[in-house]
Amino acid sequence: MQREVQESKMLDFIVHVTLLCVNFYIFWLCVNALAILWGYSDMTERQLLTSFSRVIKNNIPNAFWYKIPDVPGGGQKRPFDIIAIHADTSYAIEFKKQDNQKLLDHQVENLSKVFTQGGLSFTAVFKQNGDIEFIPFGFTGGYTLEREGKTYKDIENLFTNLRGIYGRD
Repeated sequence: MQREVQESKMLDFIVHVTLLCVNFYIFWLCVNALAILWGYSDMTERQLLTSFSRVIKNNIPNAFWYKIPDVPGGGQKRPFDIIAIHADTSYAIEFKKQDNQKLLDHQVENLSKVFTQGGLSFTAVFKQNGDIEFIPFGFTGGYTLEREGKTYKDIENLFTNLRGIYGRD
């Protein structure tokens, strides 16, 4: 009799834990569905940057756009994410997600070096709605590239608009 009671309690416990897990999973699916509907996804900064790099290469083929690779375990710190060249102008760009915009000390130092040598330096922030805000190093203001479906409005003029921030039309 005592064994039957213990087995019954154990079965009740398993059923409750299973129902709790199922409810949590349903809640997680609903939260993610709402996040997608609101335009924010669980994509990492790396995934967002890879996707944006494809857009650049498809829409501005005459631009040099290079993502500086990560060096895992090498002790080297990547100076910034992207080096680009377009219309005789060099660009250094560090991409960040909206929830983590702080630049590391070595990133500030390297963006500053590019800027002082005549290049244009930016922090590019992936917004939750899909837009990308380019914040110029050493200047106020900025430029927002608006998301439009799987691409961006006026993407072909991105570099012209970025040069315009610095008065280099």
